[in-house]
Amino acid sequence: MKLIYTSDLHGDQYLYDELVEIIAREKDADALLLGEIYLPIPGKSPISCNI
Repeated sequence: MKLIYTSDLHGDQYLYDELVEIIAREKDADALLLGEIYLPIPGKSPISCNI
């Protein structure tokens, strides 16, 4: 089983964009595991990703 794990993105748009690129590149991954609370930083816009 191949999985992608990430944590500590902290609402950072750049990090979410990087994650989307990794997911697109690793087409044979079986699962995505998010290992942290993913709440936006107060005062920042909600996250949006174009997949």
